[in-house]
Order: sequence, then structure tokens, then C-alpha cells
Amino acid sequence: MQIVGHRGHDNEIIEAAIEIERRNAESNNLKDDKDERDKNKRKPDPYSAWLQTEILHTLQQTVSGHPGEYAFMINVQVQELYWALIVREMQAAQACLREDNLEEAHEALLRVVDHHEP
Repeated sequence: MQIVGHRGHDNEIIEAAIEIERRNAESNNLKDDKDERDKNKRKPDPYSAWLQTEILHTLQQTVSGHPGEYAFMINVQVQELYWALIVREMQAAQACLREDNLEEAHEALLRVVDHHEP
């Protein structure tokens, strides 16, 4: 598919987005069948249910045949989760500072530093 007015990588990105939307539409059409099959599946163990691993493993939808795309996508998703964790810790530190609770604010900030270490 050629997108008028876009060149190079912009066109590839737009085509990838269109492909994701197409896959999502197909996935929604198959959802009813899957729901019926899921009723017959056994329940996940408590660990998998708590972490929602079935949902987690559906979040990687590659759009190309590049061998590194899947690994790149997982790496970036993990980085996004770490950023969410850091934001939560920073908000906790702010709340503690507003309450003049310096000790807990300090602990929250130390956790942020720990999250940044490799």
C-alpha cells in the first residue's frame, strides 16, 4: 500500500500501524470463538492469574519479519514498565514530602535509584 505524501520510514511506520489495526480487527472477529474455547480450558495457576501472564503474552504483536523485532519490542515494553514504576515511586516520595515524612520519602527515592541500576 502506498501512502501519498509520505516517504521512506514514515510510510513504513504508517503501513505497520495499518497492519496492527488489521490484525486487531481479525482478532476481534475470532474472539467469540476463542471465548468459547477458553471456557473449556483449565484455570491458570495462582501465579499466572496474579501476573495475568496470558494477557501479558498477547501484547507483543510484531509487524515485520525482522528477526530482532520481537526482542526489541519486549525490551522496550519492559523499559516502559520500569518508567511506570519510577513514576509511582516519585509520586510516593512527593506525598511523603508533603506530609514532612522525610524518612519514607528518602526510602522511595532510594528505590528509584535502585530501579535505574543495571
